[in-house]
Amino acid sequence: MKLSIFSRLTLGYFIIFVIMGIVNGYTLWQLHLISMGTKQIINVDERVLELKKKLSDTILSQMGYEKKFVITKDSIFHEQFLSSERDFSEHLKNALYIADTHDKTTCLNQIKNNYNLYYSLVMDEARRIKDKKPFLKDKNELEKEKLIDNILEDLKTLEYTTMKDVHLRMNTLSEAGSSSRALTLIMWITALVLVLFTSFFTTRSITKPLTSLMEKTKEISKGIFKSDLKIGSPPEMAEVTSAFNVMCDKLNKVDKMKSDFFSTMSHELRTPLASIKEGIGLLQEGVGGTITDKQQRLLTILTEESNRLIGLVNSLLDIAKMEAGMMTYHFSHENLAPLIQRAIQEISPLMEVKRIKIWLDTSEELPHEKIDKERMLQVLRNLISNAVKFTPEHGQIIISAYHENRGILFSVQDTGPGIPKENLHAIFEKFHQPPVKTSEWTKGTGLGLAIVKNIVVAHGGEVWAESELGQGSTFFVLLPS
Repeated sequence: MKLSIFSRLTLGYFIIFVIMGIVNGYTLWQLHLISMGTKQIINVDERVLELKKKLSDTILSQMGYEKKFVITKDSIFHEQFLSSERDFSEHLKNALYIADTHDKTTCLNQIKNNYNLYYSLVMDEARRIKDKKPFLKDKNELEKEKLIDNILEDLKTLEYTTMKDVHLRMNTLSEAGSSSRALTLIMWITALVLVLFTSFFTTRSITKPLTSLMEKTKEISKGIFKSDLKIGSPPEMAEVTSAFNVMCDKLNKVDKMKSDFFSTMSHELRTPLASIKEGIGLLQEGVGGTITDKQQRLLTILTEESNRLIGLVNSLLDIAKMEAGMMTYHFSHENLAPLIQRAIQEISPLMEVKRIKIWLDTSEELPHEKIDKERMLQVLRNLISNAVKFTPEHGQIIISAYHENRGILFSVQDTGPGIPKENLHAIFEKFHQPPVKTSEWTKGTGLGLAIVKNIVVAHGGEVWAESELGQGSTFFVLLPS
């Protein structure tokens, strides 16, 4: 019985998962053991060593306070001795609580017994000093020093015992790690061989059909929607092939519908708008009779809004064609410098009204680039007109064009209000307007920069913006050589 692709994949991956589960389970168990050993060292041994140091420091401090009290009879030193006693008792209690071996517990109990004797001697001596009773000072000093020496010696023994436990645990962990590494390596190699074996025989049966599907997909991306794909086996791929051919048929229909839609839009929207515009023009020329000043102002407003609506329809149609991959480009080798001059000349009336200074900075000889002249002129118009719209009166615009290693870099810099950094990518999306205060100069459709991006990308280039609020904006276009 021949297994289907699904059955092969299921069986192959089941085997792989079982093997990987065993390997991972063993690895996790070893890691657990190592983790437990490491925690034991950190939570017990290192903690005991830390408490040993605190006990040593505290007992030495107490000894100093006790000697100062005997000499000066100042009660402050006695109080400091009592405070250190509380710290010592707390540290000793914690050490006894976490001690995990008999040797450690024995050392700590000896420390406790010696300390209790030392504490009793000191307190008895303090009472005699306060009551002004005589006592054998030299004998007491010898006994206290002997007890202190015993305590310090026991602390050293505790440190030695703890370090010995640390070394034993480290050796155990090292041996466990070495044995687990060897076994894990063997299991991983075995698992890898089985994975490669299973993957090879599973994928071989679908590699060729997938290659055919990939080639067909490339044809579709180029706008070729022929439903001529033929793959007979395995059964799953045959079903995919059938569905793929149906999809191609439907794409053909959708492609035709888009063409019909753009044709209809061009006729049904552009023609009436053009008629309205011409009619308004005739009325302004007095064809329908003399018009008043108020009527003239209304007709002027209608003319401006008609032009705005025509521009919006044209932009919508352009962006729709670009996104649908139906925009036709006519590439030829052109020089960018004359196109820049032409775009500046077309927008110069608005610059004169706003009294904006423009500076053109280009290299002497820009190389000819393979571009669509009209579409690249559209890019230049949009970028320069945007700069003029957002630049306040008496502002300035700097236009630069240079040839660099990657190609021709064109930029437009204005002195407008600037754009927040978080919006620098969004401004190239459809219908997105910069989040700045608008005016009569800055009204737009929000499609200009989206069109710019589509055209530049179609030329294999890049477009981006740099800006700071209150410092203006700079738009860059890079066209590859």
